[in-house]
Amino acid sequence: MAIDVNQIMKLLSDPTVRQLLTSLMGKMGGQQGQGTQLSGLLEQLSQGGLGDQTTSWVGTGQNAPVTGSQVAQALGTDNINSAAASAGVSPEVAAHDLAEVLPQLVNSATPDGQLPQATDLQQLMSQLMKPAS
Repeated sequence: MAIDVNQIMKLLSDPTVRQLLTSLMGKMGGQQGQGTQLSGLLEQLSQGGLGDQTTSWVGTGQNAPVTGSQVAQALGTDNINSAAASAGVSPEVAAHDLAEVLPQLVNSATPDGQLPQATDLQQLMSQLMKPAS
């Protein structure tokens, strides 16, 4: 099964959500040889205590929900504050929006229950995260 590009595009149609994700993914695993930004983001969330949830998002079963406060705690205050400032929203709104979109985004990007090849995902995410014209 292929990545559900239409679903991802729908999730990223909100400019605030797009900016939040662009800001976060710019910090997560973006260096050469460090994997994709999405895998870096998932690793950060897992290390922050959301391992069961992220596993469910990647897997083929039901997505476990998360709260904004869980996302904020897992990503850390600096990351949430930076993403919120970038998107022009409060840290609370940023965390809430991320809690809503991350399970769906990861689920749509991992239809086979595993992360796609790094180069394929990197190209897709770069294309999708470009500012809307």
